[in-house]
Amino acid sequence: MLGTKLRAFVAAGAFSVCVTACGGPLSAPRAHAPASNAPQARDSENPQSSLATQMQLASALPAEVNGALPLPMASWFVARNAGGQLLVRSMAMFADADDPGSAASGEYYSVVAGDSGCIVETHGPESEIETAAYVAELGGLRELARRFGLRSLGGAVFDSVSTLGIVPDDNGRVYAIDHERATLMPNVRGFSATFSPDAHWLAFASCRGRCGHEEIAARMHAAIPRVRYPSGTVHDMYWAPDNTLYFSYDDTTRALQDATRVCIGHLDPATSAPATVVLCKNSSVNSTMIFVASSNVRFGALETMNSSGFVTSIIDLQTHQETASIPQPLLRAVDDEGRFAWQTPEGVLRIQSGTEMRELEGVEPVGFVEAGVLLVQRTLEGDIEDPEYLSDPENSVAHHRCDTFRAVRLTQN
Repeated sequence: MLGTKLRAFVAAGAFSVCVTACGGPLSAPRAHAPASNAPQARDSENPQSSLATQMQLASALPAEVNGALPLPMASWFVARNAGGQLLVRSMAMFADADDPGSAASGEYYSVVAGDSGCIVETHGPESEIETAAYVAELGGLRELARRFGLRSLGGAVFDSVSTLGIVPDDNGRVYAIDHERATLMPNVRGFSATFSPDAHWLAFASCRGRCGHEEIAARMHAAIPRVRYPSGTVHDMYWAPDNTLYFSYDDTTRALQDATRVCIGHLDPATSAPATVVLCKNSSVNSTMIFVASSNVRFGALETMNSSGFVTSIIDLQTHQETASIPQPLLRAVDDEGRFAWQTPEGVLRIQSGTEMRELEGVEPVGFVEAGVLLVQRTLEGDIEDPEYLSDPENSVAHHRCDTFRAVRLTQN
C-alpha cells in the first residue's frame, strides 16, 4: 500500500533535461542465507521503547527538534557530514488544518546523530512558495545544505553568485528566490534541479513550450547551447564524481502512461555531445521515481513495469551490464558494491548481494550511508491517515526520536 501511495504521489508530466553550468549505532553482522528457494534466515527488527524511556526522551527533547512532527512513512538518506551526522528527507502524513477529518502528505528533514541514531534537528515542513515564511525557511535550508556540502536541497538549488535559491514548485513553475521575495521566472518550467559536484553545471528537468526530445546544456551565467538526445520524459538524475550525468527517461512526450520504453542515459555536459544510452527496457511508466543510483553512481537500479507487475534491474553503470533482476520491490536502495535493499509488498526488508540474501522485519530501507552500511527506519503501525492516529502524541517524533532510525552493518569489519 505504501509503495502505491509513493508511486501515486509523483505527478505525471513530460520534461527534457536541462544542464546549466554555473553511521548510527551499527547492528552486529549476521550470517547471510543463500538466495534460493529454501526458507530465508529472518531477523526480527521492530524496536519498541518503554513508556518510561519515551517520557525521558520527550523531556530531553533538543530545542532544534520539532517533537510534534509525525513519524515518517518513508525516508531517503541524503548525505553524511564530516562530523558523522546523517541528513534524512522524510515523507509523512499531516493532519489538514483546514479539514480536521482529512490528512495530506508533506516532507521534512532530520539530522540524525551518527553515534546514537537519535534525531537532533528537524527542518520543515515548508511553507508555500511566494510567502515571506518560505523565503525565511529557505535561508535555513541553505545553511543546512552548506553544513552537509550540498548545493541543492528541498527542491531548491543555491546559486552563490546572485540569488538565494532557484526553486521549482509542485506545478513545475520556477522561482528565483532572493532574501526578500520570490520571483516567477516566465516561460520556464522545471523539476529536480541538482548541481554537479564541481558546482559548474546545473541539471533540471525542463519544459519550454512543447516538451521533449531536447537536451539543454549551459554554464552558469552563460548562453544556453542545446544538444539533441533520444528522449521524451526525463525522470531521476544523478551526477557522477567525474561531473557527468546519469538520468532515466522514457519514449513519450505526453502522459507517463503512454510510455512503452524506459532507458538510462549518460551525458557529459562539458563536451556538448549527445547523451549516450546505457540500457533500455520495454516498460510502461506510472511514476517519475524509477531510477536510483549508489552514492558514487557506480551502480543503478531501474524500475520497469509489465503485465506481471514491477521489476527492478540492478545495472553496473560503468560496464552497462545488468547484474540482477528483482520482482515487485517497493522502497529501494543500492550501494557502490552492487548490494540492493528493498521492501517487499509483505513489508519485509531484503538485502541481496550477489547470491546472498538476508531479511529484516519491522524496518524499511532509507539508504546506504556507505558501501555495506544501510540506514533503516522503523515501520509504522496503524492507519497513518487516521486523524486519531495523527493526533496521538505516541506517534510523534518526540516519542520516537531515538528509535526511528538506525544503521545496519552488512559486512564484517
